[in-house]
Amino acid sequence: MDHLIDLLPIIFPDSQIAKNMKMKRTKCQAIINNILGESEKQDLCADLKERKFPVMIDESTDIGAVKTMCVVVRYYCAIKGRIVSRFWDLIQIHDGCNTMMGCHNSVSSRFRAKCPGIIVLKCFCHSLHLCASDACKQLPAECEKLTRDIYNYFATSSKRQSLLKEFQVFTETDIHKILKPAQTRWLSLSAVVQRILEQWNALTLFFDGRWLEDNKCLEMNMTDNEDDDNESNIFERQEEEEDEEEEDN
Repeated sequence: MDHLIDLLPIIFPDSQIAKNMKMKRTKCQAIINNILGESEKQDLCADLKERKFPVMIDESTDIGAVKTMCVVVRYYCAIKGRIVSRFWDLIQIHDGCNTMMGCHNSVSSRFRAKCPGIIVLKCFCHSLHLCASDACKQLPAECEKLTRDIYNYFATSSKRQSLLKEFQVFTETDIHKILKPAQTRWLSLSAVVQRILEQWNALTLFFDGRWLEDNKCLEMNMTDNEDDDNESNIFERQEEEEDEEEEDN
């Protein structure tokens, strides 16, 4: 927005209006919101009054923990000759699921009251995610835990990631990172499992090597401890023998 006025004379070199235009961020934002935006919405309203159209809504939470609902309409545009999706509005809300799909005083209930015969469809992705999550409850919990453990093992160590890359090259496996099972992204576990299966040969060799190294270190520690115990026992026996000699004398 700060560079728009400087860019317009370059885009329209033959326009005297573009050359004489002067405005900064505040004025430009006001023109977009109060003039261009309102004019565009009026044209959109005129198009929607002539045909049936669905309304798509979804909510999300930004980094400031503010929940916002986006409203998009989808309809056939006669001018473009195809179905288009157009932005309608952005609304701040307080409670996502209940606000949109609740039985009382929600977006869907108000639509049903004002538009009898309207068909309300829930998000297919969300519904599929719920079905898949419920089906996964039949699997042992260790399966999902394994995917998280593998990701966490490499995520915090650039050295481990570098070593894994060497095994990927050795096994001629695509050099891809291990994916993180997301808590909020729907059906993300499927992509995580597919990535682990893709990297299975490299991962198997990597963890086999780590297991052998860990066991070797464990054996060395056990040997060191046994040597220390033996030295301690020899020293104790020497002390006992010296005490016995003193008592005899």
